[in-house]
Amino acid sequence: MKAATKNKKRFSLKMPDTYVLLFGILLIAAIATYLVPAGQFERVEKDGLTMVVPGTYQSVESSGVGVMDILLSMQKVWWNLVVLYS
Repeated sequence: MKAATKNKKRFSLKMPDTYVLLFGILLIAAIATYLVPAGQFERVEKDGLTMVVPGTYQSVESSGVGVMDILLSMQKVWWNLVVLYS
């Protein structure tokens, strides 16, 4: 009986491909644009630095990410990297 259990392969999780991980993170971020409320702070420039004014948070109209934005976002990043390094 012990020989039969030794020959069975155990289920093991394998690390997914890098692109699968990146696309998963991208999907989570895209879904978050619908769940996290949009807002902004007022900003002032002081001594050449842009600083946030405490207590000035305001909600703004939320604009979620569309399907085409999700699909094209990786290509836009790659193209910007090509332009940057060429």
